[in-house]
Amino acid sequence: MLNVSLLNHMKKRMIKSISIAVLVMLLGVISSCIAGQATQHEPRISSDGFDWQTSNPMGFLSLLKDKRHESCPTYVIHGVTGDWVKEEHLAELISLLDSDEPCANVCRTISSFMDCNTSTVGQEAAFIIEGFRRGEYPPDLNSGRARLTNDDIILWWQDYSNNRGHEIQGQANSVKGQK
Repeated sequence: MLNVSLLNHMKKRMIKSISIAVLVMLLGVISSCIAGQATQHEPRISSDGFDWQTSNPMGFLSLLKDKRHESCPTYVIHGVTGDWVKEEHLAELISLLDSDEPCANVCRTISSFMDCNTSTVGQEAAFIIEGFRRGEYPPDLNSGRARLTNDDIILWWQDYSNNRGHEIQGQANSVKGQK
C-alpha cells in the first residue's frame, strides 16, 4: 500500500514539474513575440549592420552588389522600416530597373525560404520601389520571389509623378494667390 501511495506522490510531483517547465517555456515564447512586435519597425541586419538611419537605397544596392559573390548571396533583414525609402530616391531607382548587374537578394528573417540565387540591381531596385508603394521595406518576405514587372512600376511611376506634379502646381498656385 505504501508503494502505491509513494508512486502517486511521485507522479503528482512530476506532473507539477513538467507543468512549470511548460509554463516557463510559453512565457519565453510570448515575451519573444512581444519584443519582436515592439521592434518591427526598427530593422536589424544580421551580420553586417547596414545603417538604415543614415544610409539610402543607393548605398544599400551597393552593399548588395558587394555580396553577389558569396556562396548564398542573400542579405537577411530582421524587421521592417516604414520610412526608409523616400520620394527623393524614386527617380534614381526607376533609372535602374533595367539593370542586369548581379547582386545579392533580400530575405526577411521570418521567411521560411532562403533564396541562394543571385538577383539583379534592377530586381532589387523594383523591390525597394515596392517598399515605398506599400509603406514598408522590405515589402515582402523575399525579393527573389517578388512578382514585380518593370512595366507596372513604370506605369505607377508615371501616374504618381503626374499626380504629384499637379499637387505641387496646386500648392504653388495657392501660394501665388495669397500674395
